[in-house]
Amino acid sequence: MYAGLPSRIQNELDKIIAYNAIQNKDYDKAIQSIHSQDSESYYTLGAIKTLQAYNEALSSSLS
Repeated sequence: MYAGLPSRIQNELDKIIAYNAIQNKDYDKAIQSIHSQDSESYYTLGAIKTLQAYNEALSSSLS
């Protein structure tokens, strides 16, 4: 996605995009923005998916 940039920089940019998407409650975009295969990325994906499930459950219980 960021041709020519070191992978460490790419990972940081991915996290920034994911963080911004989470703030907008766009969890699908946040999940799609994570490209790395390291353990921190797996943790981040798990956290995003947990937030998404929590938000969906909360929305269901309020309606």
